[in-house]
Amino acid sequence: MATSVGCAQGLFDKTMAYVQERRLYGRDMSELQPVSYWLAECHSKIAAGRALPITVVTPGVDTDRFHPLSDDERRQARKEFDLPADAELIVAISRMVPRKGFDTAIRAVAELGRRRPDVMLAISGSGRDETRLRSLARELHAPVRFLGRVTNDQLPRLYG
Repeated sequence: MATSVGCAQGLFDKTMAYVQERRLYGRDMSELQPVSYWLAECHSKIAAGRALPITVVTPGVDTDRFHPLSDDERRQARKEFDLPADAELIVAISRMVPRKGFDTAIRAVAELGRRRPDVMLAISGSGRDETRLRSLARELHAPVRFLGRVTNDQLPRLYG
């Protein structure tokens, strides 16, 4: 099921330098277990010239904590986060730094919002790129809500 996902050259070069500097691929390594197909492609290119087996091991989800909410729970959660009850919600949670690609998500939701008026991007987090991202969302009239920090205990309600 592996697909070609394209390892970005700039990031690849930085990763290669990091790996070589720290000698992360030892001779006794027998397998790579990255968490995504993108990382698998990157690592396959820099495994010290050796063809190592690769098994992608995606992170698991605690289904006791993260599960669909009932209609009442969803309405309450949307109210808690000041989100429209009927929005088609896209949730993004991370540090706001350029490499995370929030600007791409904002541009995409601005375009999507023209055809789907109920779509909304909810961004949780903060970081050095926040001011620029807020300006971009305003400039594009993108349907974006900046939620600030969402606690670990709040995450299941936001994702639900």
